[in-house]
Amino acid sequence: MLWILVGLSALSLLLLLIGFFWVLIQSGKTTHRSGQEVGREIMAQQMEEDDETTLVQRTAFRGQGASAKTEASVSFVDIKRQASAGQWGEVLPPLMSIAGLLGLILFGSLALFLALDDKLVGGLIAVVGVFATLRVLIGLIRA
Repeated sequence: MLWILVGLSALSLLLLLIGFFWVLIQSGKTTHRSGQEVGREIMAQQMEEDDETTLVQRTAFRGQGASAKTEASVSFVDIKRQASAGQWGEVLPPLMSIAGLLGLILFGSLALFLALDDKLVGGLIAVVGVFATLRVLIGLIRA
């Protein structure tokens, strides 16, 4: 039984990754920036993260920088609206991501319940996994 749950968890992870990258490719918005100002911003960020004192100031940077940022968002309301309109090409990637995540949480938590020697900890993990899965499904239904 444990290996069946581990296999289902692995399949859910694969489904999650495929759906995630499909959403990014299909509806993601990528923003590219380059130039001296971007280089200054990157250097300022790195200097803020460093704990060491440095002699380089933000205004002294003279190089070029480049950045790329990708964003994608889909709401439950959008999913239900597109599904009711029959736009399955747009709905399938987020549904794959949601199903993969829920399957990973559910099957992974049940596999941990069976694998762990301490059944109290395994039971708590399984209860949290089932609860999280139910909350997401209720949110999807209510949207």
